[in-house]
Amino acid sequence: MATSPILDNLDVLALLRLPDSPGLDRNSIGWLPGEIVDIPKGTNVPVIEYARLLRADESIPAGLEAGFEQLGRLDREWVWCLESDGEIKGVLLACPCHGTAFVWRLSLDPSLGNVSVIRLLRRFLTDIRKRGCVGYLTIVDTSKSVQARLKGIMEKTGGKACGFYELLASPLPKETL
Repeated sequence: MATSPILDNLDVLALLRLPDSPGLDRNSIGWLPGEIVDIPKGTNVPVIEYARLLRADESIPAGLEAGFEQLGRLDREWVWCLESDGEIKGVLLACPCHGTAFVWRLSLDPSLGNVSVIRLLRRFLTDIRKRGCVGYLTIVDTSKSVQARLKGIMEKTGGKACGFYELLASPLPKETL
């Protein structure tokens, strides 16, 4: 009778080998238990979906409506994306904020489910923890499905609403003001 490595409780990560990539192994690319890794571009890896930072030669797909791509000055060290089937299908934009990270936008392709939100959020949390952040905060619009999911995740992990506010944005005024 044939058996399945997953059903037999073997190391599932061993199934995700890095063929054609001498010198790369799961320790050199930062594997964490239950975490998705940043696979170098051009590496032939049998991974369907994973979270990583936005690369220098990439832009956020317009369909994700992240908003900040219009500014033209994204700090790629604070832009996480979810790659699925070779395409960016999710994005989390954040910035440092006095020892915490502020999440400006979380947007995912509507075809993606809760696992994708968690995958992107896990990578974000792993990275900001390494950067020394002690927490994160955000503003959500619960009429948007993905932001409502983020709110639920944050509440389950101890997050609390801090009141109701209006978010205002303005370009810099002319120097003469």
